[in-house]
Amino acid sequence: GASNPPATAEKPPATSSVTSSAASAALVINVLALEELLVVAGDLYLLEGWLLSEFSTSAAAALGAKQSAVGSFQVDLQGVDAVRAALVRQTSKLQGARSEVWARVSALLGGECRKALGAVKTAVVSKYRMTNKPAPDSASAYVEAILQPLKKFLAQHSVLCAKLCATSASKESAAQVGLRLWKIALAEEISLSFVEQVSALIETVKQMDSTLQRRSRLQQTAAATGNSNMSDSEKIALQIRLDVEAFGRDLQQLGIDTAEVPAFKKLSELSVETSNN
Repeated sequence: GASNPPATAEKPPATSSVTSSAASAALVINVLALEELLVVAGDLYLLEGWLLSEFSTSAAAALGAKQSAVGSFQVDLQGVDAVRAALVRQTSKLQGARSEVWARVSALLGGECRKALGAVKTAVVSKYRMTNKPAPDSASAYVEAILQPLKKFLAQHSVLCAKLCATSASKESAAQVGLRLWKIALAEEISLSFVEQVSALIETVKQMDSTLQRRSRLQQTAAATGNSNMSDSEKIALQIRLDVEAFGRDLQQLGIDTAEVPAFKKLSELSVETSNN
């Protein structure tokens, strides 16, 4: 598991084994599930730290013992440096493999969040187009589902996520900065998909309005039987705005500053522009 020390701690892996581990991780990332990938990323993270700390210390101690036996101080210092340099090289390969695994985790998680956005067009249009329903006063049901996969993931794995997102070696501040940037990147990706869905919805509404304008009889009927002064298109525009505002609040609840998410700014502007037209 990701929380246990590497199984080979008593007998350090050979250089070829480390290289093989990195290559193997890169090969399997496309077939593993989200939770399995997280375990792989966590184990690679632990192995990196172990190689540069415990194993490096053990190697230096072994060379120090040899120094005492042969009395060659300069040679053994060079040996320690050589071992550490080799460990750094191999660790960089592990870091590369871990980055690939973590990128796959992020892609899968983002995909899970975007699934709910498929309901934007159908849920909003079908609710208000020629249904005589009152104007909306709350967000659509699909909005709450958008970030649910990310919320669940962070609730279960926030500590490990922070470590895997760290921008530099094992510092708490670096871990938190990395986690914040990772969440912003996910929010950007999800918001871009939201923009696409809202843009498609707006285009659909425009086409419907154009059709209704050519059918003056239907337009007059809708105006006569409507239970508010708002047109169907105005109700849809208001619903979009309420949905986007609720999505923004959900982002903020996850500690994401929406001002740092360019796509959300675009989404907000699009929703306001739509409701004002």
